Amino acid sequence: MGSQVKTVQFSHFMAVALGLYKTMGIDTFTSQVKYGTLDRFIQVVILHLGTWNLILIIIGEIIYLLKSFGSFENFLQITAVLPCIGLCVGSMGKILTVWNKKTQVKTILSQLEGIFPRNLVEQEKFQVETYRKHITKMIIPLTVVTMFALWVFNLYELFDSSVYYFRNRQFQKVYPYFVWYPFDDQTNVAYPLVYLHQCYAGYVAVGSTLATDLLLCCIINQLRMHFDFISRQIAEIVPKGRPNDVRIVKHLIEHHITILRISDEVNDVFGLSTLYIFVSSSLIICLTGFQVSAGVTDKDLVKYILFLAYELFTVFVVCYHGNYLIDSETKLFLASIVMDPKVKLVQFSDFMGITAFFYKTLGIEAFITTTQVEHGGFGNIVQVLLFHLGTWNLILSIIGEIIYLEQSFGSFANFLQITALLPCIGLCIGSIGKILTVWSKKVQLKRLLLELKHMFPQTRAEQEEFRIEAYRKHIPRVILPCTAVSMATIWVFNLYELFDSLINYFRYGYYAKVYPYFIWYPFNAQTEWAYPIIYLLQTHAGYVAVGSSLATDLLLCCIINQLQIHFDHIARQLSKMVPEGKPNDVRHIKQLIERHITILRITTEVNDVFGLSSLYIFVSSSLIICLTGFQVSAGVTNKDLVKYILFLVYQCSSVFMVSYHGNVLIDSSLGVCNAAYGQEWFQANQEYKKILLFLLTRAKKPKTLNATSMLSVSLMTFNRVISSSYQFFALVRSMYTK
Repeated sequence: MGSQVKTVQFSHFMAVALGLYKTMGIDTFTSQVKYGTLDRFIQVVILHLGTWNLILIIIGEIIYLLKSFGSFENFLQITAVLPCIGLCVGSMGKILTVWNKKTQVKTILSQLEGIFPRNLVEQEKFQVETYRKHITKMIIPLTVVTMFALWVFNLYELFDSSVYYFRNRQFQKVYPYFVWYPFDDQTNVAYPLVYLHQCYAGYVAVGSTLATDLLLCCIINQLRMHFDFISRQIAEIVPKGRPNDVRIVKHLIEHHITILRISDEVNDVFGLSTLYIFVSSSLIICLTGFQVSAGVTDKDLVKYILFLAYELFTVFVVCYHGNYLIDSETKLFLASIVMDPKVKLVQFSDFMGITAFFYKTLGIEAFITTTQVEHGGFGNIVQVLLFHLGTWNLILSIIGEIIYLEQSFGSFANFLQITALLPCIGLCIGSIGKILTVWSKKVQLKRLLLELKHMFPQTRAEQEEFRIEAYRKHIPRVILPCTAVSMATIWVFNLYELFDSLINYFRYGYYAKVYPYFIWYPFNAQTEWAYPIIYLLQTHAGYVAVGSSLATDLLLCCIINQLQIHFDHIARQLSKMVPEGKPNDVRHIKQLIERHITILRITTEVNDVFGLSSLYIFVSSSLIICLTGFQVSAGVTNKDLVKYILFLVYQCSSVFMVSYHGNVLIDSSLGVCNAAYGQEWFQANQEYKKILLFLLTRAKKPKTLNATSMLSVSLMTFNRVISSSYQFFALVRSMYTK
């Protein structure tokens, strides 16, 4: 009876994707089906009908947008039409791109079906049932959400008009999408035909996108099944020097090469269609999210929330499967690490990449790169111009803000305007201080980075011993979130007034020339020629202020991360040492002490370079957090509330990031002392004990990140900054209420 158990078929994995393709007349390139003349004719008719119908809809939407642009009542109508155009254009691109590769798609599917495990024994080895369940968990929910969102969009207006008819005996001829027609589409004959035409175009647009994405995800699921099978087989191999070992490994390598080749073909087929997903989705998610938040009617709110959920879910599923494929290849690497010496190593530059990018955009590339970059004459000119333009633009902005504050002080309507201007001045002064302080130490900083680079483990064995991968993961955990918050804050501040003015222009036909920051100018800043130039200069000054501050803090944190690597490695080496009174023990501990002394010296140099810039962080942050917190709590407008909450989060996260890394430095340096103290030193000879005592004496005093001689940076410092900020906040709040 057991032999009669039904096996899983390859078609079970592809059924949903191929079923959707079949409804659009694109079945022939995805399955080995032999059609009769009538069936083939029907398939061709469905394909051309759907494709040309969608093309006509796209043209109609674009014409509607262009013809109605000047008469739109408000900005909401533009942002309602654009996502539909983006989705349709992206879908059309996917249909044509994948159809153009139909022979290659058919070959890929045939190859995957050819290597699919057929009998129960093979399917148990490949764990086929586990991967089939993945379809239920990920693919089916995406399909349900997509179809639900589509048919809500398609049928909402029809049901709404029907309900209105039963209540008022009047049927409103409203369509689901904004499309221009060269005839009267409100006649009784035209309405049902046009409505059906729009619904079908919507189905083709969403269905073709969904089918392509599902087919890609199902193929990746198959590839992962094979990668994981090879990984498990390699992990189970225990070579005994027999010819059979070589035969098994060769067979697995052949299997691996086949899967790699299919993976390359998948990228060739789906590369462009995947690009459509991310290019169109960025625009669609942005505009749909705006619709949701901009106060649309309740009935439209439901539609746009569903549409937003569909877009986010689609992007997530494709990204998830991309990660899915990477993980399976990583497992294979881990299983065969001894057999594959050509593994890409982590580079020192991987730790400094974000910092280097920000410094380069500020024209300060030369002293943070650890390689001798040869710029041409033009490259040097660009770097010098960027640096001087950014620095002097920021200095002039600071002067303008101070003059604005001084001139307007007596005429401020209320205390809120003063407390809105002071944090910007504080941030800009702190940033220019950081630029000039670190720039003055550029030679010392470059030497320090080169020394850390030379100490960085270069081989795979060394990187495993130093556990480099664990420290590299620190970048996305701590540094990337702080970077994201900083950039979100500055660009919300920079662009908020511009978008607000644009929305008001589309609503009321009047463009208010409002700037993101309060700055005094010795000329009329409201003229037509001055406004775009000044807005651009203010935006650049804002970026330089936040970018230079962020880059300096990130560079400091990345250097501390490198110091932590070496302190922790020394601590682990000491913990593993079991001295036996042999000369080799003394030699080994001397090497560790020499490296410990080098790391201590580098730490001292780090304090010398970054001490003053670290002081700027904590001195300015207390004032900025206090006044920004006051703005948030003092009843500002909703649009300003968003900006100031972001600014408050940015300041708190910046202080926390530096304080956290100061604490990391303390803990890792003390780890050396704890490891030395925990050694079984009683079996060592006298010389070893003296050397160990010297190490203990030196290591028991933790190395700290010092903001000059005034302050040692740790999480306790962060607590003090927040505490003092709250005290200032309470004082300012009481002054305001009086």
